[in-house]
Order: sequence, then structure tokens, then C-alpha cells
Amino acid sequence: MWQSLYKHQWLIIFMIACAFGLLLFGDKTTHIYPAPYLDEVSGVSPNQYATFIVKSPLFHSPKCSEIEQWANNHLPQHSGGQAFYFFMRYDPAITPQNVFLKKDYLAIAGDFEICAMHRNDKKCFICKE
Repeated sequence: MWQSLYKHQWLIIFMIACAFGLLLFGDKTTHIYPAPYLDEVSGVSPNQYATFIVKSPLFHSPKCSEIEQWANNHLPQHSGGQAFYFFMRYDPAITPQNVFLKKDYLAIAGDFEICAMHRNDKKCFICKE
């Protein structure tokens, strides 16, 4: 067995180096996209709030400041009334494929919320980094 490993040591070293390279220099972009199905499941009027999913690379946890910056750049200014944006960390538990999502939305959603903000000021008043 050791002879086999010794024979392929450079291949093993190369594969390990590639794995570290991907971790260090891979895509670190955080993607944020609307989740209208979560708005429907919650039963709250779309005029009151909108929900977004935040999908980030494996070793990069999204910061509230990143989400605030994204909101300022991509979401329209809202005026009048209390309206909110909710940002939730991506997880299969909050996808339409979860058959329990509608029944257990409030219990499930609380575990994945990263940021909640008013639509008019776009600053996280709930921030779970």
C-alpha cells in the first residue's frame, strides 16, 4: 500500500494544492435573490414585506453590512407605512421542496434569518451574523 501512495505522491500533493486553491481563491461572491414563495407561505401581504435568500460560499458568512450595501444598490426606495425586507440564509429547509415549510414556516424561518430591515432606511435592525 505504501508503495502505491509513494508512486502517486505528486498527484496527491497536486490534488491537495488544488483543493486549497479553490478554498482560498474560489468564488467568494454572495448571491441574493427574491423568494416570493416564502412571502406566499407566510401569508403576509407583499405590500408589507419581501423576503430574500442569501446564498454564500462555504467559508464566507454574509455580513449585515454586505446585505445593507446590496439593498441600497438593488432595491427601490420605499416610502409610507411600515414595510420590511427579510434576508434568510439559504438552506434546503426553506425551499419549495420542503413539504413542511407551510405548516412550520415561523419555526423554520427564525433559524435562517440573517437580517431584517425597514424598506425606507435599509439598515438591519435584526442582524445575526
